Amino acid sequence: MEIQQYMSPKERDELEKATTELDEFVANFLASETEPKPERVIAWADIEIEDDLPTAVKFDTSFQTACDVLDEYANRKSVKESLAEARKVEAKATDINCFDLKPEFNNPALNQHFKIEKPTITAVIDWLRLEIIVSKAYKFKRPTQPYNDIKDFLKAEGINENPYVKQASSCKFEIDFHDVKNGKEYAETLKKLRDEYEPISLKVATLEVSIDFWNLSTGAFLLALQKSVKITELFENTDLRIYNDDGGKVMPRTATNAMKHVHDGKTIGIGHKNKGSVYIRIYFKTMDKGLDLPKDQHRTRIEINVRDETLASMGNDADNLKHLVNESFKLLKFTRLADTATVKQTAEYRSNVELFGKEISVISKSRNRRKHPDHIETHTEFNKLVSKAVSNFLRGF
Repeated sequence: MEIQQYMSPKERDELEKATTELDEFVANFLASETEPKPERVIAWADIEIEDDLPTAVKFDTSFQTACDVLDEYANRKSVKESLAEARKVEAKATDINCFDLKPEFNNPALNQHFKIEKPTITAVIDWLRLEIIVSKAYKFKRPTQPYNDIKDFLKAEGINENPYVKQASSCKFEIDFHDVKNGKEYAETLKKLRDEYEPISLKVATLEVSIDFWNLSTGAFLLALQKSVKITELFENTDLRIYNDDGGKVMPRTATNAMKHVHDGKTIGIGHKNKGSVYIRIYFKTMDKGLDLPKDQHRTRIEINVRDETLASMGNDADNLKHLVNESFKLLKFTRLADTATVKQTAEYRSNVELFGKEISVISKSRNRRKHPDHIETHTEFNKLVSKAVSNFLRGF
């Protein structure tokens, strides 16, 4: 006896509808396995509509063809005009007044959603060169190669695993020390040298100190530092240069052209590396001792190298390092465009690349003799921030 389940008219209609939908789904699925799939494309019209460009680039388009299309897109008049405007805006930011480095910067509303890396400033001794004069009575193990004896000593004492030692004369040697971090470490090094060699003289022959700007690596800021740095008569040659390992050239006068070299990773040089007793370098520090630094250690650096008569005039005895560091940093001061600058002076400052902070003898509007034109003044706030970084560093000496 066959038993049939009773279905209401409403239930029967719902069952028939579900069966029809299932049949359609299966038919479409089977058809998708046999019919060609539609091509996936990225439409250039979503970016900009131009009749002279292809309407789409397919995923299977050859690499060379895609490059040709991108090149053609980049050469569009509208894109070139936008790029030119962007460069003009960036060039205007080469005014040091555009950068606010106040450490109290805070925005609780943004801090809820973003980690804001605040610009910070630190000071360091990049390197120094000690000049040591050893008594003629000292007996080197290798009399014909005494500099190698000194290298071996530095390695054995754990002072430097890869030391640079140069023999200037029979008893005079130059030893380079990098990254001197604190006075205790430095004093221990001097004690070891004195205990071993009982030197007649121990002086600092060259000192290079640096200011690092963290979380502020923009080409505009690099040029802003160059424009604002105060240049005194201590600089033998104030030609402004841009260079890398392949050589150097005179810095382009316009900010937009100079920016291209800065973005290529080149270094700005002020003064002469070999002549005179002071010179400055400004660059993005991305490497150390020939090795790439982690991204979070990249920073903008300005170095001032002091030597010869300028360093000697400070009293360059090796025990006087703290004073030498402080005095060397004092040579690194900054200027700014005054608020009273005219529209023309402001335009010139922002569009040109010059040593606007170079000291000259001028008569001001008030008939007083000044070292800068009326529209260039000392950047008091910026100098205070740098001085604070130096003071923090020198606490370790």
